[in-house]
Amino acid sequence: MAVPRESHRWWISALRQHSQRGGFPLGKNYRYWERAIHDYGDSRVKKLQIGCIISLLALFLGWLPKMGADRVPWYLDNDFAHYYLTGALVRNGVDPYAVNLSPLYAENGFMPTRDIPQAGSPPALAVVLAPFSVLSPPVAFGIWTLVQVGALLWGVIALLRLCHVARTPQLTALVVLASLSPLGMFAHLRYGQTQALMFGLVAVGLVLVSRPLGWSWRVGAFLWGISASLKLFTAPLGWAALRYRGWEGLAWFVGGFLSLWGVFVLLCGVDSVWTFVASTLPYLRELSSSFNGNISLSGALTYSQRIVAGSDLVPVGYIQLFCLALLAPFLVWERGERDDPVASTVEVLTVSCLVSPTSWPHYLPLLTGGFIYLLGEAQRSARPQSGLTAVLMLYLCMGVSIGYLSQGDLIMRIVSAWWGPVSMLMLLVVVRQARRRAGLFRR
Repeated sequence: MAVPRESHRWWISALRQHSQRGGFPLGKNYRYWERAIHDYGDSRVKKLQIGCIISLLALFLGWLPKMGADRVPWYLDNDFAHYYLTGALVRNGVDPYAVNLSPLYAENGFMPTRDIPQAGSPPALAVVLAPFSVLSPPVAFGIWTLVQVGALLWGVIALLRLCHVARTPQLTALVVLASLSPLGMFAHLRYGQTQALMFGLVAVGLVLVSRPLGWSWRVGAFLWGISASLKLFTAPLGWAALRYRGWEGLAWFVGGFLSLWGVFVLLCGVDSVWTFVASTLPYLRELSSSFNGNISLSGALTYSQRIVAGSDLVPVGYIQLFCLALLAPFLVWERGERDDPVASTVEVLTVSCLVSPTSWPHYLPLLTGGFIYLLGEAQRSARPQSGLTAVLMLYLCMGVSIGYLSQGDLIMRIVSAWWGPVSMLMLLVVVRQARRRAGLFRR
């Protein structure tokens, strides 16, 4: 594959060919010029990396004033407060889905932004948060935040190795800062969410599933199941377990999914599970349409019909089924595609976020692996600078996804409704292109 002329590798190749054709006008010191061009190209890359590090650090530090601008400490008014109360009920053996949580907010000093009549956390997540309820809310929130950040960084390092990214200290620092800097990650930390922990479990599970021998891949599929049990919209990971490890892989995935649910049944009884399925899930689906931060494809279609018709003409459930029918063939039809577990997992998570009726900006840390995968593929392509530029532009588009803005003119509302889902669709298309080693990722 020809190397583009603007690349310093083209000049190195030209020097070698000219010397082999019968001498070099500057004598036999062409290797000196080869090293000089190499050093010049490396210095340009290092300068670009350092510039990106400074920019991302400025972006990350730019959120600090916002952190101190809230009227109350985060743990008093965020999703973690909901998790904390649900975990406390589970720890005491009480069915959290049959209890009105609103009085409990006041009893524990929390400040709900709206009336929350019942728990919405899946049983597995409630079990994970149960030990945290022994601690005071600020201490529990601090430890929970450290767990999230640690899991995110753990997953980033694991995928950098798995994707064979050519790492330098500058590039590693750049990727770490890039994973911490987007608006979605700030929202994740602000609201005490769970997706960073899930990303860490998925990334480590992916490393283990990719190992051909031993029990490692079984543990990896089990970790995928645990991750999916924390937030049910990632249940399509079972398709990836089935695709790469067969029915036994799916069985281990199901075992991981049911493990924490089994603990929940032991603590709260089987009836609690039926209450969650029959009452809480429909409640959450209807509740999702009342918020403006949804960045899923189903959310964009829901907002669009409100903009055009002024009301919800089509129920959320039908819209979700339409999105699932639209995107599911993309995952199932892989004829002629290069067998790549990382790309397949990224595609599954992206489709999960697009189809889910509740997909918020703080879900985006789950898609960090997609950018690491594209980074490695761009490095190995024939035009690495063009590929890296495309990855950077896609990262910036995804990083500023904030959801639907109900206030503003018509254009602003339409753009805000579709910005997030279009960015995720672009990620889906670019990952598939890299998987095929086509376009910017041609070798």
